[in-house]
Amino acid sequence: MTSSGMAPPDAPQVASANLRLRVGNLTVQGRITVATGPVKPQAVLPALQNLVNAVVTASEQELADTGYSVSCKAGCGACCRQPVPISVPEAYFIRDLVEAMPEPRRAAVKARFGAARERLQAAGLHDAAMHLGQMSVPDLQRLDAAYFDLGLACPFLEDESCSIHADRPLICREYLVTSPAERCARPHAGGIERVAIPKLSLLLHPIGATAKGDSTMALSVALDWADAHPDTLPLHKGTDWVQYFLSRLGELPASSEPPPPPVRPTADSDVVAGVRLPAGDVAASAMLPVIQALADEGVRAAVAEVEAIGDRVSCRAGCNACCHHLVTVSVAEAHRLADVVARLPEPRQAAARRRFAAAGQVISGWDRVGELDHLLATAESKPDLEPAFMALGLACPLLEEDGRCAIYEERPLVCREYLVTSDPRHCAFKDDDDARHLRRLPVAMVATAAAQLELADDAPRHYDRIDIFRALAWVAGHPDASPRLPARRWLERFALRLGESQAAAAVTGRRIPEVPALVPFGGRGPKPAEDDTGPGFDIPMPPGAVSAEAMLPSFRAYTNALVANAVEQVVAAGKSVSCRAGCGACCSQSVPISTVEARRLAALVEAIPEPRRSEIRGRFAETERRIAESDLAADYDRWVTHSSARDRHIPHDYFKLGIPCPFLEAGSCSIYEERPLVCREYLVTTPAENCSRYGDPTTSIELVPSAFTHLALRHLETPSGARTAETVPLSRALSWAAAHPATDAPLHPARVWMNRFLHRLENVKNYGYAVRSLSEDGGKS
Repeated sequence: MTSSGMAPPDAPQVASANLRLRVGNLTVQGRITVATGPVKPQAVLPALQNLVNAVVTASEQELADTGYSVSCKAGCGACCRQPVPISVPEAYFIRDLVEAMPEPRRAAVKARFGAARERLQAAGLHDAAMHLGQMSVPDLQRLDAAYFDLGLACPFLEDESCSIHADRPLICREYLVTSPAERCARPHAGGIERVAIPKLSLLLHPIGATAKGDSTMALSVALDWADAHPDTLPLHKGTDWVQYFLSRLGELPASSEPPPPPVRPTADSDVVAGVRLPAGDVAASAMLPVIQALADEGVRAAVAEVEAIGDRVSCRAGCNACCHHLVTVSVAEAHRLADVVARLPEPRQAAARRRFAAAGQVISGWDRVGELDHLLATAESKPDLEPAFMALGLACPLLEEDGRCAIYEERPLVCREYLVTSDPRHCAFKDDDDARHLRRLPVAMVATAAAQLELADDAPRHYDRIDIFRALAWVAGHPDASPRLPARRWLERFALRLGESQAAAAVTGRRIPEVPALVPFGGRGPKPAEDDTGPGFDIPMPPGAVSAEAMLPSFRAYTNALVANAVEQVVAAGKSVSCRAGCGACCSQSVPISTVEARRLAALVEAIPEPRRSEIRGRFAETERRIAESDLAADYDRWVTHSSARDRHIPHDYFKLGIPCPFLEAGSCSIYEERPLVCREYLVTTPAENCSRYGDPTTSIELVPSAFTHLALRHLETPSGARTAETVPLSRALSWAAAHPATDAPLHPARVWMNRFLHRLENVKNYGYAVRSLSEDGGKS
């Protein structure tokens, strides 16, 4: 920072700086100015406001790059009737701001604060609003609903616009949506799509917090709180405050969205997921509002899990790429859908019915309609059928001219659970590339369970589904024959079906979010609280905010546990692993590693004492020389980073060069405990000598099933859904690390890194990268 030299003698000295920072997944830049002398933290708020503005601008630009835009506009005050939580420094800042206002404006603003106090006291909410930091999440959600019911506008709201816009709290700057603005006027009805913005407002919460955790209060009681709590905040140099805030940026996840407001509960005891159960014996279709709420609960959990690791859902209002998919609904949903369409006002209802009729005619004349009907009745897999269906160019009949769903609040379960973190254009399924790069959110599989809801408990898992395009015609010919059961019996059956569906998915390694509201009905409960060990295994995790490189011991331990488990399965099947100490046959293959591992290996070599360090460096240099002099040199770099089927000969050609790994000494790995993940996962059950004939079409090499954690590690520092991840051949690890110093390596708590790692691993397993790696790249790519 540089001090300014033009200030009057009695003015406080200030310093200014141009900042360029990594905040979450964003690179932001801005200019801040702060006092160099001792000040309270609220005096630094203008600098933080500028920094938050820069983060918001970067987030909006990132959003615009995906084709979406923020709905918030001047004059929209829908969100200004929520209990906005602010920090202690902001409360004092607001008090000073109001006191500095000229009369009669100051008196008018104070009068609005006084009116808010009276209404909150009359509703019994004033004390809670004064102590938001002490409340649990469920209590905060209940307060949020009760507060919003009062219709209490922010005391600074004038003509539906903020009268202190330039000085508004940090959290107000961070609250942006892409959904229609009018939905913010009904926050408990759902459908609000927040922009994922790193929450720098959280940096202020610890300052001034009491021993009881009293760190935030509602903006509407800011003056009351400041009057009741004399300002005892410490004095520090303004530059020191800035350093404090900047040092904590690494602790922030890329998005820190609060839990969404729940659907408003009733006083009735028969309430599940915020929806009252229907009374008496009812048909399955009458249970759909409850099941929809359960689906929404599972989706919120999945979204929170994804955002906690720095990713975000790509779906936004106005994007209807998935509305051209082959959407199927259950029998109960088809009947519910017909009722919902019948309640649409004219002329929208007539337009929807025309679209249904037109779509039905197209499908009836399709040359593969027989295959479609067979698939719907049997659920047999036909991978090529959906792309062929999408080639018909049909849009969902419920998609209106403005590109929005006509029945969004009643949309089918499969639509609720279809969310992606990849680029939305891949949802078009135009080619294999789209299918390969699509990243779906792990969901609770409510739609699958609901499709089997009407089956008897001991019935086989056979059920009918109806494509949404012909749903109205199907209902016209099939009156609702659902059995009538009490609502709780339906929920018990649904919990059973959901458990079966989730168990089937778990066999494939998919992670499924829990649905806690089903616990009383026999559903699985919430996940146990996580401590500082890795998921599923006793894996130690480093404390505090750390780099990805510092997480390598945890990732290795997790990989070792998975490999041990795979070996047990191989042995149980009557086979054995052929790999033994002293066998270095696979150590002449090209070994692509992650950038994280490359830096780690370079640091490891640097720490080796002489003369051994020079010997290893000499072997690395010799390896690079031999590659450069070979006919392989021109293609080698392309293969390492963008391997494809046409390059499958490259790893075989490399093997023929006979270049041993620079770490291979006397036939054994000299850094065995620090070896890359791909080396840990490469085990064979065929004779070891087969590995010496790698690439020979007459020789088979059978690998132990791999978890492919090495692929997850490669994508660890890339955005979710990225098409490629930078890869480094082990033979070039030293030269690459020297050319790419880790000057701005992101820091996150270990739990955030591990969750991100598992999410990348989920993508690898779900979308087939592992299989392609073995078949196309020779087993180590």
